[in-house]
Amino acid sequence: MDLGKKALRILESKDYISDSKYNKNEKTYKGRNYNYIYRFILTVESSSFNMILGIPPKWDKNLMDIYFEEVNKAPFIPHLEKVGNICLFDTEGALIESDFELILNDVLNRMYKIVFEGLTGANKDDFITEFSAYWGKIPSILYVQTDIELEEKTKDIIIMELKKDSKYYFASDKNKDFEFKRFFKFENKTVNNGVYIYIDSDEFIYPPDWRFPLKTEYINKLLRHKSIDKKTVNSFVNKRKQSIILIFNINQPNGITSLFGVELENYEVDKNELVVKARNVYPMYVERWDEDYLVNRGGGISSFKEKKILIIGCGSIGGYLINELVKTGFKNLTFTDYDYLSKENIYRHVLGLPFLWKNKAQAMKQYIIQNIPYMEDNISYYEEPIEILLERNNNLFNEYDLIISAVGNHNLNRWINRYINENEMDTPIIYGWNEALGIGSHAAFISRKYLGCYECFFKIDKNTGIVYDRTSFSERGQVFSKKMRGCFSSYIPFGSGTSMTTVIAIIDIAKKYFENRIHDNILKSIKGDSYYMEKEGYLLSPKYKAQENKAKDYLGNRFINTECGVCKNEK
Repeated sequence: MDLGKKALRILESKDYISDSKYNKNEKTYKGRNYNYIYRFILTVESSSFNMILGIPPKWDKNLMDIYFEEVNKAPFIPHLEKVGNICLFDTEGALIESDFELILNDVLNRMYKIVFEGLTGANKDDFITEFSAYWGKIPSILYVQTDIELEEKTKDIIIMELKKDSKYYFASDKNKDFEFKRFFKFENKTVNNGVYIYIDSDEFIYPPDWRFPLKTEYINKLLRHKSIDKKTVNSFVNKRKQSIILIFNINQPNGITSLFGVELENYEVDKNELVVKARNVYPMYVERWDEDYLVNRGGGISSFKEKKILIIGCGSIGGYLINELVKTGFKNLTFTDYDYLSKENIYRHVLGLPFLWKNKAQAMKQYIIQNIPYMEDNISYYEEPIEILLERNNNLFNEYDLIISAVGNHNLNRWINRYINENEMDTPIIYGWNEALGIGSHAAFISRKYLGCYECFFKIDKNTGIVYDRTSFSERGQVFSKKMRGCFSSYIPFGSGTSMTTVIAIIDIAKKYFENRIHDNILKSIKGDSYYMEKEGYLLSPKYKAQENKAKDYLGNRFINTECGVCKNEK
């Protein structure tokens, strides 16, 4: 049976569908091409609607479309789109079954469920979840970009026109350094006043029916809301008579924020009551550029922004680390590095040619400010070694919530570890380091509150008297440093991928620490590919062979060294 007949059979099998018809000559609907188009009557809760089913050529990728034939006669329900189609599924990240019958049955059943829940009000709260989407469908919609801080108060704001006579705006707080000015070219330099209005509602406020023009009655109902200080709003609204932009922020009872705007042209305000009359009312779709929105939308955690972190080292690990800390939501950062970016660093550093021969700490601040908003006033740096900084301020570490050593140098890390213990510093520290030839990445969380310290990772070989690293995935006693131009050009061979793996481990630990999910000292060891190590003729350590999983966490009671002379295991 071909798909056309199969689809008709499935339609006729549904008790809520009647009068199904197929016209083989009809191949387009609402500007879209279909292999098959069917017309049928849908009956839900004693209401009947004329519907259209379109089956596209790539139905196994794009699913099928179902439309109300007369969109203005359809019920005002969630998931109804502008041209009358029903938004049946969110295909983003969803798996689509390749069986035609299963897909079509699922589509039809989903159609019935959406219409039924819409008519009975069962899915009415979806209007709140997707408030902005429905507001954006209202006729004559305008657009406003905004970086307004979403405070719980009504306030005066400024409005800038992005293009002259374009009805495309940017709204910002007064006296605020406009973060995105370098991205927008304002053809009209005029700055006008607007009003940001916060509404804290104990009842749901739903969007209006987007199929019809917005009316001032809807706006006046908002302005009369009991949570609004009408005197304050009135004083702001009366500042302009020709036109004004109002941006509403509604805190709905379920905690969801509904943010939208309106422009009133040639308006008047009733002196006795906050009621406006306007010749033209334009709904405005608000596109957010504020910090919390960008951080959370990008997968970061905005609650981390107040945490103070000191990063030691802005090299291959430190550069990627700073970049990822910022994108995770951390913004109160200080970093230190006395070294300069050389051409040899470029292929394993987040910085590139524009920063060649610049101090790495200074360059990292410049790089972050150029690429990430809201950071300029929150980043500081030092161009000195950490030893010098601690000589000048022996309480420096205690001024931060977390220290991260990204130098990847065991000797300096051991010195830092001794300093923390000898001076009884309470701030915890995360150490991150790479192993040669991509064999491994490590990150360790160390706090004086818990068992073990960084020095516990090292022991002395009683036969040779040489100190060795117990965490290493390579056999002890091997030398990996290479020289390109003599003694002062030696380096440890590893690529940027190894650094990024280490950075991911550090970020994971930092997040868990600030979420109060760490209760022991931790060594996180991540095995890399042994191919390059073995190709160069180097040997793997027993630890590499014994660690079955690619990544493993070792708690302090596992790596503690009873002979450690630094922490002395006194907890």
